[in-house]
Amino acid sequence: MRQTLFAAAAVLGMALAAPAGAVTINFDSLTNAALVTNQFAEATFSANAGFAVFAFGSAATFGTSTPNFICTGPAGGGIDCVNDVNVAFTNPVNNLSFRALGDDAAGTQALIDVFDAGGLLATVNLVTDASPFVPNLVDLSAYANVTAITIRAVTDPAGLGYDDFTFDVSNSVPTPEPASLALFGLGLLGLSAARRRR
Repeated sequence: MRQTLFAAAAVLGMALAAPAGAVTINFDSLTNAALVTNQFAEATFSANAGFAVFAFGSAATFGTSTPNFICTGPAGGGIDCVNDVNVAFTNPVNNLSFRALGDDAAGTQALIDVFDAGGLLATVNLVTDASPFVPNLVDLSAYANVTAITIRAVTDPAGLGYDDFTFDVSNSVPTPEPASLALFGLGLLGLSAARRRR
């Protein structure tokens, strides 16, 4: 019996430690002007009081960021793209990046606060190139186990939109995949069958 329990624990450990792989949130499944909050299992999006985060169709004008990107606006609807965007991750993430678009000025056009479970890790400049139709890659892969980011202090004259939040779920908080859980179940069935034969 003890061997069976050890084997079951080992199979469970393998199932839970399986890497979750890269995740990309691109908002393309949402309708134009949809309120963006908790539609994605991996992250929740919010703005400051009185404002909200919306998905907007880019009408094929932003290159790889079609058809949708996110932008802020008054909670009742509309668009301003200058309010803070908060992203809270369900599990800590690594290799985080996203795209900023719609920039009309070059240089630092916003700040990004990067958090882990212990608090603020860093404040990073969001630098753009004044090419509004070419998304700028924002690479935050230098920071590990990120639990949240806030994009704030937008100074670009027309504001900024965001798209393609890409990351890996951290190994420190494993997320089991359906295939791993199925493997665990098959392992338990095999152990049960072996025990019955004895």
